[in-house]
Amino acid sequence: MEKSRPCIVTGPNSRWQVLATLERIADSIDKPDLHGIGLAVPAFSFFYTWEVLYEDYDLLPDVSLATPGAILHEWEIPAFAAFGEALGAIYDDYDQEDDPRADPRWPGVVNAAKRVIAEMEESDTW
Repeated sequence: MEKSRPCIVTGPNSRWQVLATLERIADSIDKPDLHGIGLAVPAFSFFYTWEVLYEDYDLLPDVSLATPGAILHEWEIPAFAAFGEALGAIYDDYDQEDDPRADPRWPGVVNAAKRVIAEMEESDTW
């Protein structure tokens, strides 16, 4: 039987950092450029996205192994898993010379990120 692995939690803002990363992805199409000078709004970096979700918090590639409640609630995991599949497919083909937002599959990643955001926001009380 495979054990779950805990999400790496470095502080009280871990859930917020994951949410902020997803929001950068969600906004990467709607707000791709600030004043035509090549600045994403908010700043989008595929490398940073990968670092946060795969390395810092160990949520991907297989979120089902993460410990529910550390960053994601158990009921958010299916939406996050679908997001991870969409993002992973692009990363598998990613060339650092290219902008992943130019990939025709990117809108699917954006929509999957928006679903996770909606789940996370529904779970949180402000």
